[in-house]
Amino acid sequence: MKKVVKDIIMRILILVLGGALFVIFQKWFILPAFGLIWLLLEMKLNKDKNLKLLKMAILFGIILMVFDFAFENWGAMYGYWVTLNSSLPVLAVPIEIMLTCIFGGAAWFLFTIKYRNKYFIIINMILWSIGGMLGESFLSQVGFMVYGNGWVSIPHAFISYFITFVIFYYLSFLMIKKLNKK
Repeated sequence: MKKVVKDIIMRILILVLGGALFVIFQKWFILPAFGLIWLLLEMKLNKDKNLKLLKMAILFGIILMVFDFAFENWGAMYGYWVTLNSSLPVLAVPIEIMLTCIFGGAAWFLFTIKYRNKYFIIINMILWSIGGMLGESFLSQVGFMVYGNGWVSIPHAFISYFITFVIFYYLSFLMIKKLNKK
């Protein structure tokens, strides 16, 4: 089996297992735990890369966390959604989601630098947007998230995730370009 196929299968297994365990046990801490596992896998797969790349990936995860924190609080402030059942909410955002953004965002950054084919990128953005939409739908069904003021998973969550991935692909391209100039 080709290494690239094996690597993608390992990523899918981590994400599916994390999602399945979250569905079964419905505990927020599962998400950052599997975000960290994914990050460790990406670090292993990128072991030939330098420390600057890892720092940039962590910075990317922090930027994602800040973006998500602002967006989630904006939505809560205007009554579009509220997130519940966190062990430690920071304003309207579960600390578990903040950690997931850092770990998962850094892992996603390391993943995306390997695959720059425009068709792959479009398919990847669509798949992640569908995943986010389905994830929010599940959170709503089990009482971890409540929508309001007309916001719904389809189409609003899908569109917001898709726009987010367009922005973050662009940002990742800029960050890699800057790294390569050094």
